[in-house]
Amino acid sequence: MIILSQCKKIFTLLLLASLFSASSTFSQQENNLKILKVILKVETEDQGLRLPAEKCLTKAEIGKLRSLIIERLNKLSYIKLVSSEEKDDAIGILVVAEKLNGGSKFIILSSVLTIAKADGTDLFITQNVFAEPNFAMAAKAVVVQLVSTQWNLSGVH
Repeated sequence: MIILSQCKKIFTLLLLASLFSASSTFSQQENNLKILKVILKVETEDQGLRLPAEKCLTKAEIGKLRSLIIERLNKLSYIKLVSSEEKDDAIGILVVAEKLNGGSKFIILSSVLTIAKADGTDLFITQNVFAEPNFAMAAKAVVVQLVSTQWNLSGVH
């Protein structure tokens, strides 16, 4: 029993040390990153087949989700939100969201990342589908997708 307790303490200390190290590394990496231009589009699925429990988000809900995503993106010093009229290359984030009202309520998101080229073409990077219990968690999922994809593409681990 004592050995198990000591192992838990050691594991906890190692975990805290690695989190501190990762946090420190992230701060250093964030300071070294060049400005990343991001075009954000948030919409609801307005056509196609729908499950009985699926509901379109209202304009107010789309606005709330968009605002929460922007709030999280603005916390990253190397992110600059730009309009869809941007003349340079940028990262495009397209979020399509709906509500799923059944026994539990969820926000269902499809989030697509592209490289929006200055010549008008888009290069697909990745797509994820999320089911989150509220708009704040949905916004966080979108930003985490962007940051983790960026880290994977840049070789930051």
